[in-house]
Amino acid sequence: MVKPELERAMLAFLFAPLVVPAMWLAYFLIAFPLRGPGPVGPALAGLFLFASLFASYAYLGTFLLGLPLYLLARARGWTAIWTAALGGFIAGAVLIFATLTSGKPFGPAITTGGTMLALVLGGPAGAAVGTVLWLIARPDLRDGGGAQQAQ
Repeated sequence: MVKPELERAMLAFLFAPLVVPAMWLAYFLIAFPLRGPGPVGPALAGLFLFASLFASYAYLGTFLLGLPLYLLARARGWTAIWTAALGGFIAGAVLIFATLTSGKPFGPAITTGGTMLALVLGGPAGAAVGTVLWLIARPDLRDGGGAQQAQ
């Protein structure tokens, strides 16, 4: 039988990255409503293509950066929700920044625009994933399901 703590963590890492495509789908549907004389089918296909791209980046970042951060935080006892949000913000910004600078020498690639884009797009998306991951995994709870007592 799987421990409840491990089960919650597995569910968290499975579902939390889906926050990113959901956020972007909501943004695109609000900012660019599907209406007008043209067919809606190609627009929806494009939306779901972008959603799958965002999902792949979210899962990549969650497993390459988020999982080690989660394990480090658990080992150190850093189980407050703000640590998950901060770690997610950093992981999201690093992932977007690394994507923008991949294949380029780091000297000229580190620009103010690239850094700002990583902080504005990747940071909040990563913070949302980290927060949802924390809300599902609840690393502050013991295996029995009760809250840890303050020491």
